[in-house]
Amino acid sequence: MYDVVLLSVAEGTPCSPRVPVLACADALRTAGARVETVVATSDAEIDEVVQRFDGGARTDGLIWPDSDSKLRLVVATAADGQLRAVVRRMVRRYAPPPSRRPADLADGRTVPDLPPLAVLPLDSDSTTDLAGQLGLPRTPAAVA
Repeated sequence: MYDVVLLSVAEGTPCSPRVPVLACADALRTAGARVETVVATSDAEIDEVVQRFDGGARTDGLIWPDSDSKLRLVVATAADGQLRAVVRRMVRRYAPPPSRRPADLADGRTVPDLPPLAVLPLDSDSTTDLAGQLGLPRTPAAVA
C-alpha cells in the first residue's frame, strides 16, 4: 500500500485540516494507506513536503523525483491558485537549468515526470475550477 501526504495550502496562520480533508484521510486509511495531513502556509512549507519525493543522488548533482516511490500526494484546494502553488514548487525543484540539461531527459521535455498528484477540491459544487473542467472526482471518498 501507499503512504499519502494530504497537503492543504492555507493563507495566513496555520489551521486545522478541513472536514473534506479529514474524510479523505479516513477513506485512505480504510483502504490501508498510511496518511499524514499537512497544512502549509508558505512556499517553504510546501517545499518541505515536495522534497519527500526526491530520488537518490545523481552523478550530475541534479535533484529528480523518485520514480519508484510509494509516496503519493493529494493536494486539497479551495482555489486553483493553491494547486498552482504546489505544482510551481515541484517544477522549481525538479527542472534542471538549461545549462545543465541531462542526457537522460527526453527531447522536448524541460522537467522529468513529476510525482503522482491527486486533487481534492474543497468546493464540491464548482464546475469552473480545474478539477471540474477535467472531470476529476470531487468527493473525498472518490478522490481517495
